Amino acid sequence: GTPNGLQFVILDLILSGVKKIKLFNFNFYLDKKVYYTNYSNFKNKNFNSIKEMWLYSFTIHDYYSNYIFIKYLYKNKIVKVDKTLKKILEFSNINFNNRFYKFYRLF
Repeated sequence: GTPNGLQFVILDLILSGVKKIKLFNFNFYLDKKVYYTNYSNFKNKNFNSIKEMWLYSFTIHDYYSNYIFIKYLYKNKIVKVDKTLKKILEFSNINFNNRFYKFYRLF
């Protein structure tokens, strides 16, 4: 998979020499609340089910690597985060993976 937009933006900011980066309202899809209701353009693709749509999404975006990347930046004080993201980044890697699995196991 590839990085999500957030990871691309953060990397670009770091390479551009930005001194402070703060992340807000990001939850690694561990909430039913979507970031932006029109974010997904999957309506134009032929999926047989919501399951196919999510599986497609998770194959083009590697959720676990994206989590590890942001967690590394947080632990090394390269980014600051809000309390919601802080709570998620303090999960063990296995705990994060288990929560992600439980949230999407309906598939």
